[in-house]
Amino acid sequence: MNTNRSSIVILVMFLGLNTYGQTCRISDANEFLNKIKANHQVNLMAKANEEILDGEIKSANQVYNPEVETEIVSAGNNKVSSMLKLTQTFELGGKRDSRKAWAQRLKELGRLEFKGEKEKAVLENILNLYRLRQIEELIPVYQESYGSLKKVYDKKSKIRKSLSPSQEVEYETLSFAMDDYYMRLSELKAEKASIRVHLKLNAGKNCVVSKSALPKLFKFKELNLNLLELKDSTGYKKRLAQLAVAKAEYDVAKSNAYSDLSVGPMYEYSKSDDEKEHAFGLSLTFDLPVFNTNDGAKAKGIAAVKKSEYQIRYDELDLQIDHRNWVQKYQRYKSVYKKMASQSVLEKKHKRIEKLFDRGVISTSLIIEAHRQMVDFFTRRNDYEIGAVEALWNIYLLRGTILEEQI
Repeated sequence: MNTNRSSIVILVMFLGLNTYGQTCRISDANEFLNKIKANHQVNLMAKANEEILDGEIKSANQVYNPEVETEIVSAGNNKVSSMLKLTQTFELGGKRDSRKAWAQRLKELGRLEFKGEKEKAVLENILNLYRLRQIEELIPVYQESYGSLKKVYDKKSKIRKSLSPSQEVEYETLSFAMDDYYMRLSELKAEKASIRVHLKLNAGKNCVVSKSALPKLFKFKELNLNLLELKDSTGYKKRLAQLAVAKAEYDVAKSNAYSDLSVGPMYEYSKSDDEKEHAFGLSLTFDLPVFNTNDGAKAKGIAAVKKSEYQIRYDELDLQIDHRNWVQKYQRYKSVYKKMASQSVLEKKHKRIEKLFDRGVISTSLIIEAHRQMVDFFTRRNDYEIGAVEALWNIYLLRGTILEEQI
């Protein structure tokens, strides 16, 4: 019997370890993007915030509990008096409804705020995916350049004593160039490690960031260049929600200007010697709005509404300007990027230069310059690619479609 139990325990442990050790293998960039959309930690924070605001709605909808007040007084000489009062407080002026409406508006604002955070997270991870692919391509370029220069450096090291002054300068220049490539390689590897960790965290802790899961070379898309539809923008919707919250807060302030009414039955009993008296009545309590009608809170509420209205009018212009600027950037990147030489063309030119150098046709300074230009070209082309990606996905962000778009 004990043997059977041990077998079951071992089997359960094995299955548990196997499940924990399972990795998520992603086949392409869009699958990776969908993992990020589904598993990013902003989703958990949004869910927790929604639960908090649901509690706020329940709290706003609560009514007062009945109050019981009792009193017994003994004056001596066989004299006793007592009182019992049961009251219920009723909120006048629509306080509860206004509080509930405010809490509901606050929940909608919270939903839009976290949607905006998720959209920004998608944009950040899109850029990281493209940047990681660029780094994967750049590292071999730097390694090849470093290797080529080191090969020349090693050759010159063997004949250093016979080098002329100009050749000695070339020799030292080679050393500087190699050190520069080595440092850049170290920086790229550190950046690669950092991006991979964050992508893995955002996609799911067991997801493998493989090369196949990274985007291919960016291809420009035809865009609808019409003006931004503000009603689709999450940022604009958030401003409208902020205005709704401000108006709801003003309604709460107006309702708080009314007094609450506490009403209920009352019973009094008194005894003096052998005489007993019973009295029944109605208790009614409310504040007289003589010195305070909540004017300060109402003035604050009006000011908050005006501020939100001003902000909306400003954003109507600002969002359109941002949209136009990103569209113009995208078009500019598109026109320049298409005129740049392709990677294959550049590699052919570089190989031809390497052959010429091996034959002794070109000088050391030219081979250094050729490698520098190649590295600079890759860097500049990557800058344009990232710029185009950033412009396109910011357009998606402003148009409110970023969560539905694919790479």
